[in-house]
Amino acid sequence: NVRRAGKARDANVSAVVFDLKNKTTTYAVRGNLNYSFIRDTSYTAQQQYGYNARLILAKISGKFRGNISNEIKSSFYNQNDMGIQNERDYINTQLNLNWNEYQPHHFYNNYFLYLGGSQREKFSTGQYMSSEVYAGGNVTFKNFWNLDLSLYSQPITFNDFYEPRIDGYYFAHFPYWFASPTLRSDDRKRIYFSLNVEFAESPMPKDPYYGVSFNPNFKVGTKSTISYTIRLASDHRNFGYVDRYTKSEGSEAPIIGRRNVRSIVNTLEYELNLTRVMNISLIGRHYWNQVAYDAFYDLSKQGHLIANTNWINSYDENYNLWNIDFNYIWRFAPGSDLIFTWKNFRSYGNSDKNILYLSNLKRTLIEVPTNTVALKLIYYIDYQKMKRHK
Repeated sequence: NVRRAGKARDANVSAVVFDLKNKTTTYAVRGNLNYSFIRDTSYTAQQQYGYNARLILAKISGKFRGNISNEIKSSFYNQNDMGIQNERDYINTQLNLNWNEYQPHHFYNNYFLYLGGSQREKFSTGQYMSSEVYAGGNVTFKNFWNLDLSLYSQPITFNDFYEPRIDGYYFAHFPYWFASPTLRSDDRKRIYFSLNVEFAESPMPKDPYYGVSFNPNFKVGTKSTISYTIRLASDHRNFGYVDRYTKSEGSEAPIIGRRNVRSIVNTLEYELNLTRVMNISLIGRHYWNQVAYDAFYDLSKQGHLIANTNWINSYDENYNLWNIDFNYIWRFAPGSDLIFTWKNFRSYGNSDKNILYLSNLKRTLIEVPTNTVALKLIYYIDYQKMKRHK
C-alpha cells in the first residue's frame, strides 16, 4: 500500500497466494490472485482497477518434474507503485518439463535438463502475441566445474503490442533464436571464474547479436571476496520505437528505428562477512551504452514496416552511468533483516556516437554525483510458531 499526502496518487495491491500439496508431496496446486487499485484523478473509473491471476498444476518430486500454468493479467492491473511491472493485458499458457539426476556417475556429480514453451494472447482483444520454446541443461563435473547451456527461440513472427507505445498499433517482429553457454570453475578454490557467451540470429540479413562476459573472483582469507565482471554486447539491426507524429486526420502514429546497439559494463565488488549474521558489500559499476540509427520506418496497423526516408531527426545516443553502492545487512532473527544502503551515482550522455570508451568514463567521473541513503527493516512473523505458543 502506498499513501501520499493530499490529492496525490495513492495505490494498493492486495493478494491471495496458495500452495497446496498432496500427502506425499508429489503434486501441487499453486496460484495467486492479485487485485490493484489506483486512486488518481487523471484515471477513469475503469482504469483504477485491475487483477492478476495465476494457476499452476505441478509435479514436484522425483527425477522427472514439470508444471503447466495459466496466467491472466488484465488491461489495467498496475503494481508500479510497489515494483516495476513491464507488461500487462495478456493471457499466458506455459508448459515446463525437467529431468534431474542427483547421483554421481562416470564423469559428473549431477545434471539437469529442461524443456518448455508458452503462448501468449492479448487479454482485451484475444489477438495473438507470441509463441516461445526453450531448452537447456546444466552439468556439474567430478572436478566441480560446471557447464550450462540455454537455448531459446520465438520461431514464428510475433506481435509486440508494447513497443509502438500507441494504442491500436503492434510491431510484427522477425522470428529469432538465441544460444548461451556458460562455463564456471570450482568455486571452492581461492580463485575461480565464470565465462558466458551469447549469440542470436534471425532470418533478416546481417542481423546478429553477440555478447560475452567474464567474471573472475578472488577469496581474501576466509571472510571476504573480490569479484570483477566485464560484459560486452553488440546488437546489429535492432528495431525499436523512436518517436511519434500526428497524421493529417489528427491521430498519432509511431516511428520505428533500425539501430546498432553496443554496451560495455564493468563491475567491481568487495564483500566482507563480519560475523555469521552480518555482512557488508561495496560495489562500483560503470555502464556504457551507444545507439546508432541507420534507418527509420512508419508502422502500418498490420504491424509491417514502411521505409520513411524523410525522417531525418537524430536519435543517436551515447549514455554513461557510474554508481557506487554500499550495503550493510544484519540478520538479527530468522528471516528478519536490518538493511542500510548508501548509493552514489552520476550520469553523462549526448548524441555523439564517435566518443571512445575511456573518454566517456573520464567525462562521467567529473559529473556532479547524487547520493541517497536508505534504512529498511524486514521482520518475519512465523504464524505456525505463534500458533504453537497459544
